[in-house]
Amino acid sequence: MSLKKIIYFCIFFISNYQYTAYTFRIMIDPIGDAKHTGREIEDTFERVLTLQCAQKLKEVISYNFPEIQVLLTRSAGETLTPNQNASFANRMNVNLYIALSFYEQKAIPNNVSIFFYQENAIDQFHKYDPFHFYHISQAYLINSSVTSKIAKIFLESFQDKQKNSYFLPTGAFGFPCKPLFGIKSPALYIEAGLKNKNDWHYIVPPIIEAINEILS
Repeated sequence: MSLKKIIYFCIFFISNYQYTAYTFRIMIDPIGDAKHTGREIEDTFERVLTLQCAQKLKEVISYNFPEIQVLLTRSAGETLTPNQNASFANRMNVNLYIALSFYEQKAIPNNVSIFFYQENAIDQFHKYDPFHFYHISQAYLINSSVTSKIAKIFLESFQDKQKNSYFLPTGAFGFPCKPLFGIKSPALYIEAGLKNKNDWHYIVPPIIEAINEILS
């Protein structure tokens, strides 16, 4: 075997091992990008705070759950194209997709809402058929029942005062949520109101607890 083939084989083996070493993959989507600033919160923008929160979540998840690989949909200064995140998530076959969105809210307690993609109420009872061709607009149906269960776990975590004493959860709602369009894995859109721009830190513990509950 030539040296070139040996090197190629080693690279392939290492990269393949890194890909399969994890038993669970989470993709975090901090809403906004270089072109879309999002909503203004104090003296900054939504895109800055969602990225900070996503980076912190990745750090905490990686530390507490070494079996989880955490992927971010963007970095600072990056501009996303339509359906780029859905394509990325589906290609990586992630186990959970979490989109983060913030807005300024001066009233206390601040609200947090959990959304998941759903066209109608009966979608949660859909049974996946591996022999059926699912159009991108139907991708959410592949894991619709699992998604609704995971949304409930997240809601219960935010409702637990020991895990979350800052946000008032308004509920978990299924509707055609555009940022989750085309994603086949269980996907949630978490939107939280912030009184101060650094209050996003309070959203981390209940999310970590929900992930722990899912893995247990």
